[in-house]
Amino acid sequence: MLLSFPRGRMGLGLLILRCTVAVVILIAESLQLTTGQHTAISVVLVGLAILIGLGLFTVGSSAVAGALIVAFMFVSHSELTMKCTVAILCAAVTLMGGGAYSIDGVLHGRRRITLPKP
Repeated sequence: MLLSFPRGRMGLGLLILRCTVAVVILIAESLQLTTGQHTAISVVLVGLAILIGLGLFTVGSSAVAGALIVAFMFVSHSELTMKCTVAILCAAVTLMGGGAYSIDGVLHGRRRITLPKP
């Protein structure tokens, strides 16, 4: 598996995308929690949104969040446009990863390999 963590403008774009997805999920699920509907799913999605925002386990957490949102669309038929948009954004984050400006990028980022001289 090739790990690439883009820096510069691309890394900043991934940071903005991750933060946008996290904020939208946090806002939507906090509204669900205040109404008392689907509390277990909402709590899990809030936790996943925090992981996505921080960039920790980015690929896995955004994939699970996207799958939960898609499953949630079949249960609750309200706000389908927003849920579909967030699920597509979660898929984009899953495919692109966290970028260099994430905890994943710091933990598993670029390494310098020094080869011995022959």
